[in-house]
Order: sequence, then structure tokens, then C-alpha cells
Amino acid sequence: MPDAPRVTDLERARIEVEALIPIIRALENELGVERAHGIVARARAQTTKADVERELKGTLPTKMPFSEKGLAKNAGAGGALEYEILREDEEAFDFNVTRCGYKEMMEELDALDLGALLLCDGDFPAAEAWGLDLQRTQTCMEGAFQCDFRYRIRRS
Repeated sequence: MPDAPRVTDLERARIEVEALIPIIRALENELGVERAHGIVARARAQTTKADVERELKGTLPTKMPFSEKGLAKNAGAGGALEYEILREDEEAFDFNVTRCGYKEMMEELDALDLGALLLCDGDFPAAEAWGLDLQRTQTCMEGAFQCDFRYRIRRS
């Protein structure tokens, strides 16, 4: 029996955010935007970190677990991202996203204001769970011309 086609990260994200947007809008109406977004941010951070920890099964990488190949296969699959690699070695993975299909998707869903909350902000708890430090000063989702990802292996 042939394997079922793999759902891309962008397709999975669309399914998730389409389900969450009406719930978040209802919470905003009931609790106010700030309180609703705070609740969602904490919940998303916890679930993102737990998902990564489940994938890792308690083993942290000793070298950079990312690569351009992995980026293209996962978050960038199907042309979801256009990016440039600046550094890729055992200690660091630096890249800039110059076109973001996730932002385009949030615009299509008329929910760009929720994009960082639901998508971009999860990069930090995921990096923490991977044992990495992430520095990012800007995102396309929040109006910048690029996202600047700088991952480093965390040394204990």
C-alpha cells in the first residue's frame, strides 16, 4: 500500500489556525484582546515545547539540528518560504526569510494580526526545547521585509 501524501507544515498550520481564529476572536470579545492573547500565547508555548520534547524523547542535539535541507523539507516545503542561508555549520544556522507563505496565508484568512501569536512566536519555545538559542529581531508577519533567524547550540 503506498504511503499517504505528506501534509506540508504550511497546510498543517492552515488547518490549525482556521480552527483557532474563531475561538480567539470569541475570547477577544469576552476577555479583551490583551488578556485573550496572553492566554493563547501561554498555551501555544506550552504545546509547542511539549511537541518538540516528545519528538526529541529527552535527547538534546550536540550539534546544530537544522540545515537548509531540513528547512526546505519542513517549514519551507512546497515553496512556503523563500530564504537565504547566511551560515550553516555545527554551531549555528543563520538564515533570512525573504518571502513567507505563512504571512500570505494569514492575510488570506483576514487574520494577519494573529499571525505572530499563532505561528512566529512558537519558534522560541521550540528552540528552547531543542536546546538552542534563537535570536530574531524582525518578521515578515509583523511587517518587516525579512525574518532574521539566528540559531545557536546552547552550551550548558
